[in-house]
Amino acid sequence: MGGLSAKRDILKNELVSIIIPCCNSGKTISRTVESAKSQTWPNIEIIIINDGSTDKKTLTLLKKLSNESEIKVYSQKNKGLPGARNAGFELANGNFILPLDSDDWLHENAIELMMQTYTSKRRSHVVYSDIKIEGIEDCIKKTFCNPFEQLFSNQLPYSMLFPKHIFKNIKPYDESFRFGLEDWDLNVRLLTKKIKFVKVSEPIFVYFKNSKGMFQSITSRKFIEIYSRIREKNSDTYKFSELLRIYDNSKKTRSKRRLNLYLLQNLIYLTVPLKLLNKFYFILIKVKARKLKFYLDAN
Repeated sequence: MGGLSAKRDILKNELVSIIIPCCNSGKTISRTVESAKSQTWPNIEIIIINDGSTDKKTLTLLKKLSNESEIKVYSQKNKGLPGARNAGFELANGNFILPLDSDDWLHENAIELMMQTYTSKRRSHVVYSDIKIEGIEDCIKKTFCNPFEQLFSNQLPYSMLFPKHIFKNIKPYDESFRFGLEDWDLNVRLLTKKIKFVKVSEPIFVYFKNSKGMFQSITSRKFIEIYSRIREKNSDTYKFSELLRIYDNSKKTRSKRRLNLYLLQNLIYLTVPLKLLNKFYFILIKVKARKLKFYLDAN
């Protein structure tokens, strides 16, 4: 236990860098920044990446925030969400990094609980939690990191605590994923490199969901196209023999759905034309959105 205790002592004063991309987010970013400033973890830096904002309200607010001592604001030409996050990762001084989008927020003890969870393990881990969803829905989304399931369904939140050193040989976000799912691509690559994930017991991350969110528009229209790109980039992992090996090794790890359903999903993906799959998926998203709207209108 001596080695674990020493690890806890060393990490007590570790700097955690919170990366907040911002593109015309003047209506929501104040709440996001306030949640970062209110963290009980004593040593944080807040890095805001102004990703080509043009909205006057946003620019005025960012100028005001840049005058606060614990906040650094950097501006760049618009590169999209993955490009903005990567810029923040490069500028981060902390050995731990946490991305946080400009319309979401953290519970005040989020980083403290994540660091406690990290130090409870002898090996380095990425730390994640369940998701508290607010906005047009109000619920807790349970999250899981079953390696096999993650190849077919993105169960992990984008906002996780990353030890910076794991990116020594792995590029954080692929900037070609401008239409979304860049976090899924990253998670698949990390799991392929056998990076471990460990879960905090509380839902400390709040995801704000609105009816005009990107996943309800561009990402949903291009979902199968983007997913195909993930499979192409990790083609060795998606070979059938390797899928069976991962499936066998993942049987005892908790998952949201039965793993054999994903074997069926893989068969469908390999046999049905991608354009037809993408159209079918988009219809499912629209049906789900209409059901949700009907429920909200009724209540």
